[in-house]
Amino acid sequence: MVADVPVGVMLSGGLDSSCVAAAAREAGFKLKTYSVAFRDAPEIDERPYARAVAKHLDCEHHEVEIGPEEFISFLPELVSFTDEPLADLASVPLYYVCKLARRDVKVVLSGEGSDEILGGYSFDRVMQQWQGRGPRKGYLRRFFQRIAGGDSSFLDLRNEPYPLVMTNYMTSDEKASLLRENNIERDSLDSERERISSFGPASPLAQALYGYCGDWLVEDLLMKADRMSMGVSLELRTPFLDYRLVEFAATLPDDLRVGQDRDGQWKTKMILRRFAEKRLPSEIIDRPKQGFPVPVYGWLSNHLKDWANEMLASPATRLIEWCYPAALSQLLRVGTSPEAAMMDRHRLWNLLILELWMRRWR
Repeated sequence: MVADVPVGVMLSGGLDSSCVAAAAREAGFKLKTYSVAFRDAPEIDERPYARAVAKHLDCEHHEVEIGPEEFISFLPELVSFTDEPLADLASVPLYYVCKLARRDVKVVLSGEGSDEILGGYSFDRVMQQWQGRGPRKGYLRRFFQRIAGGDSSFLDLRNEPYPLVMTNYMTSDEKASLLRENNIERDSLDSERERISSFGPASPLAQALYGYCGDWLVEDLLMKADRMSMGVSLELRTPFLDYRLVEFAATLPDDLRVGQDRDGQWKTKMILRRFAEKRLPSEIIDRPKQGFPVPVYGWLSNHLKDWANEMLASPATRLIEWCYPAALSQLLRVGTSPEAAMMDRHRLWNLLILELWMRRWR
């Protein structure tokens, strides 16, 4: 009987994982839910939301808490499990929550894929931009610098110079100033331009989500989920990526993915919110997207500063084979400053993981 099979759900209290839990409960599965949080970081603690969902669905709920010590102690294993240098901070808490779940179950369900097929993340703001109604700031500025506003049906992302991607941390010029061998033959955005071009004419939302599915989803989210779960012999399944659901999502009109509610406010994943209305508490449906928050960037200025210096500014540093020492030192100095911009911390973290990877595999 299906009800006798214990199944785990990685539950953050966000809309995606909560809908997975609701659907699994509705299907008759006996659910155990699992959440992770960072010690002394109440501003990003999602456990209250996860607890509310678990209680609402009558699930057996479990939690694990980690801090700087647990985080840094796992990093050598991280680059072993991933094989390639994967610098997604959320890999570490994902490993620990998988380890917690493996004590009870062999299979867990997760919400990966919902944002990519149904229009999540910040696509509410992006759609405002495409309609010429939103402020042009932050990471969207370069993307929209050639867009004059107006009807988004006239926008074709194949003609835009800056594809909308999740991990555009360095320009080609910035990479050239860092690398000793100044032979960057191919811009890292070229593959995304080619992917969107291969998709052909479509609405800008459909084009962008196709790009996300072929890049961010495959190269980061799914690899991270697979490697961290397999590291503890746990099977992680992603119901949103059942091919029938993906094909159905591709047929949806834009306004059922990203559209306006009765008050005229832009909302992501509209069809999923409708599914959730009769199944989840309203505070779960309406809360802003938080992703998988990790406080590590702040630790680079205190808990992890000495470690970062040992990684990139010591006789053991391997990246000097590839990078100019002065450029490494500059990125280290800027990235560990208490006033560091988020992009500077992104860049530093990518280099730290690359250094760890080189020490492990070269």
